Amino acid sequence: MLRSAIVLLLVVLGAGSARAIDNTDTNFVASRFQPVGGIHDVLAVQAARVGPDGRLATWAYLDYATGLLRLQSSFTGNTVNVLSPRVSLNLGGTYVFMDDYEVSLVLPFALYQGGTPAPTVSPSFANAPPSFAFGDVVLSGKAHVYTFGDFDFGAGLRLSVPSGTHGAYMSYTGLTVQPQIMVEYANLLGVRIVGNTGVAVRPSREFDYASIGTAWTYGIAGDWPFLWTLEELRIVASVQGELVFNDVTQFGSPLELMLAALYRVNPAVNVSFGVGKGLTNGYGVPLVRVLAGVTYTPILEAAVGPSSAAAPAPTAVVPDTHPSQNPAPSHEAGEHKAKGTKP
Repeated sequence: MLRSAIVLLLVVLGAGSARAIDNTDTNFVASRFQPVGGIHDVLAVQAARVGPDGRLATWAYLDYATGLLRLQSSFTGNTVNVLSPRVSLNLGGTYVFMDDYEVSLVLPFALYQGGTPAPTVSPSFANAPPSFAFGDVVLSGKAHVYTFGDFDFGAGLRLSVPSGTHGAYMSYTGLTVQPQIMVEYANLLGVRIVGNTGVAVRPSREFDYASIGTAWTYGIAGDWPFLWTLEELRIVASVQGELVFNDVTQFGSPLELMLAALYRVNPAVNVSFGVGKGLTNGYGVPLVRVLAGVTYTPILEAAVGPSSAAAPAPTAVVPDTHPSQNPAPSHEAGEHKAKGTKP
């Protein structure tokens, strides 16, 4: 009951922020790749499962993207790259508690970005973006709700706090709220499919021919071992997009495909390399994206009772269970203790 009340309050606050802010500026986030680094997430697609209690992960994603904001002038008919290129860095940390809950903190940066002013498209795009910018701080929470056979179900809430650089396509300058539901399938062969959907409640932005604002969001991703024999190397693919409620153009329907390889360097360190491509001309999806990431997840050590009064207690090492980088073939024993869980 309390959790539902908090979610409702945040949605109302987000909607209020959307109404209170000038909607004719360039204060919006022009990138659809927005990872939150969940223990079991695949790229930026959030999974239903969470890690074991006490698991802490720190991570970073560096990406280079071109053509993130491509607009067509109604006077000349030419396409203007208002935001291209951009070098982005997302830094974050994730913590798991009570076996079924996970929280994340994300700090986004634009290390470098360029673009061409487009006053003929809209007065809002009359200036080039600043070359360096901070993004809105993102807070994310997720709960594993239910397990049924090979399927897991979860729910989450993502908030972005207005803290980014104004006019840099890195901030909405208002609170945004994104509740989501998640589903995940995993089998004994190490194959996983994760998906989520939700509603992003955001301040609206109106331009000459398009609009940005509250949208239905969705994502699906797959994760499987390379050649089915090399567990340290895995292949992942994802498709993510959204549909802006009050926009019927491709600008408000961004969709991006990503493909990456994930390699486990050791039980605590994983690295990833990938590429992405926008499938529509929507805002925030690139002509091309190149991605590199690293995750550090310290190995948990759980104390085991001493065999005798004189002997010290040995330790049992709990391996990293990030399934997209060092997966378990099935649901880890004891990882989920949610009420209503079925075998």
